[in-house]
Amino acid sequence: AVQVVYRRGVFMREALASVQQQRTINTILDTVMVALMPVSEEAAFRACDLYKQMYLPDNGNQLVASVANLNSPSQVVLSGDKEAVEQVLVLLKESLADADSDAVLGGGKQRKRRRIRSVYLPVSAPFHSPLLQAAASPFFQYLKRRVNLRKTELCVVGNVLAEPLPLCAGAKSLEASGLKFSNTSNSFSLKKIMAEHIVAPVQWRKSIEWCLLNKCTISGEEGMPSFLEIGADTLTRMNRKTLEDSTSKGAVLSEACTGAEWIK
Repeated sequence: AVQVVYRRGVFMREALASVQQQRTINTILDTVMVALMPVSEEAAFRACDLYKQMYLPDNGNQLVASVANLNSPSQVVLSGDKEAVEQVLVLLKESLADADSDAVLGGGKQRKRRRIRSVYLPVSAPFHSPLLQAAASPFFQYLKRRVNLRKTELCVVGNVLAEPLPLCAGAKSLEASGLKFSNTSNSFSLKKIMAEHIVAPVQWRKSIEWCLLNKCTISGEEGMPSFLEIGADTLTRMNRKTLEDSTSKGAVLSEACTGAEWIK
């Protein structure tokens, strides 16, 4: 598993180097990931689409901005070229000034705020953006040649489709999932999803909502959903926003803990 993670990182690094080579000398690759809050998913996608319509067709502009993470009803993350991402943020703020705030801001209590807060994330690459597209195919070929995936009784919810992954407990049939691959084996499908994960938005909110709907518990026994974060409390805080908007009021939001505490 560690080798797979390492190879994925190598392919992403090579993809960024390829993008830089394709750019003109005057276009230095300067990328960012920025968390925005409170911003709705619909507003984020709409602003990225508007950016493409306004700026990409002319002058051979190659700068990219896309939605990378859908974390909670009121938080999204943008990823891509710094100039493009900041232009999308400008478009979002303009739309907030011109439209009903509920159409731009996310759900929950933060809708009362008419200001968008942006936090630049300390990351080394524009993850889950089209700038890494060139990494997806070689990573998939690597998985096909070198990695043997086996069925597990655990339920592993993948955040590309926000549902259990193929080969995992609770997975839908390929037809029910809407997956259309030339090879219909579960192993092949899971490898395609793993490769797509490099560029696809992280459907974190929908993944948590799937767990709520299906009453996932830490013990695996049927009961009210429970969540435990190992490490910092970043995901715990995001989940709290999702739970605020959820009808599953009985869900348990455990505090974050360290790996050593979890082992105990």
